[in-house]
Amino acid sequence: MVEFSGLRFVVGLLKGPRLYRIHKTGDREGRLYEANSVEGYSDNIIRSVSLALAVAWSIGMYASPIIITTLYKKGYVTYEGLFTQARLAGVVCTVLVGTFIIRGVGRMVSRDYIPFLQALQGAQQNLNATTKAELMKYDSEFAAWPVDFRWNDPSADVSKQRVSVDTRRSKRRTFLSRVFALPCDLLSYLAVHTIGRRLMYPGAVGLLQAAVGPMLIEGRAKLVEEYSGVRHKL
Repeated sequence: MVEFSGLRFVVGLLKGPRLYRIHKTGDREGRLYEANSVEGYSDNIIRSVSLALAVAWSIGMYASPIIITTLYKKGYVTYEGLFTQARLAGVVCTVLVGTFIIRGVGRMVSRDYIPFLQALQGAQQNLNATTKAELMKYDSEFAAWPVDFRWNDPSADVSKQRVSVDTRRSKRRTFLSRVFALPCDLLSYLAVHTIGRRLMYPGAVGLLQAAVGPMLIEGRAKLVEEYSGVRHKL
């Protein structure tokens, strides 16, 4: 029996994943989730602000020397300038927190989101065949789903031998070799976490996700509802 704590459920309403679709089952037809006006408007604000912050962060990482130089020349890198920027950040945070609360209220009165959140938290708390089947009735943001399999799970197939791979970092045994390799490690980290990730995983780009999102939802619905597909998280 899964128990839901009040605080955990309220947090789920405030920052839980977006629900995309309610899949077809024996007693109901599959349909897209239709948020009420309160949840819909507030979620659009959250999407817009999040996208704007993500774009600003991406641009800022590449153009940080130019931005810092410009801010310094304009007099923003001073006590008064930093105070003004802190007030602006406080206003943005206040608006976001209020919008999350309003979206949570909209979800609280939704007849579709409450059962989904109960199914999600039940699977997060105790993932088994029953809770997994309840969660499979919905399509939502995948990040909140519980993990079905981990590569280091001791309860996994013990017949598969674990193999440890030596990395270049493990071969640097002296302190000086690690110090000399630090600039290369820093540059490689920045390259992988900025350009590299987007080149290797184009689906991580927010604009691309927004463009192909409806097609992905439709494709997942077809696999689940027509071919009895099961979604797993590795």
